[in-house]
Amino acid sequence: MKVIDGTNLIMGRLCARVSKDLLKGEQVTITNPDKIIISGGIDFVAAKYTQRRDMQNKATPEHTPKWPRPPNMLLRKIMSGMMPKKTSRGRQALKRLRITQAGMSVEGASTIKEIDGSHLTRSTTLGAVCKRIGWIQQ
Repeated sequence: MKVIDGTNLIMGRLCARVSKDLLKGEQVTITNPDKIIISGGIDFVAAKYTQRRDMQNKATPEHTPKWPRPPNMLLRKIMSGMMPKKTSRGRQALKRLRITQAGMSVEGASTIKEIDGSHLTRSTTLGAVCKRIGWIQQ
């Protein structure tokens, strides 16, 4: 079982690496999802996710995809987009993913050093984007 601390990791690269590990059959736990870095300014990224939340299927509105507000659920939605959900292999891989709530820490959590996001100039965190689209931290 891998435990990955999401602090200062770039979201796209983290999700790509985690999806490969999940498809290999490993269990992965991601901690601190609110501290994951998204490249781009906060105004641009928040507008993109707000637009996705506001889109609606005109023919059958109840079939509109739901975009969650909490960081752990939004990260799971993004991870599910990288999995082959139509196969049993992909569905089982997504079940092996665990994302802990924001602020919780797991002892022995390792970070992936190759995908450090400290060199980005225009970036924001997943927690800041979620707060901008309406997430109320408890």
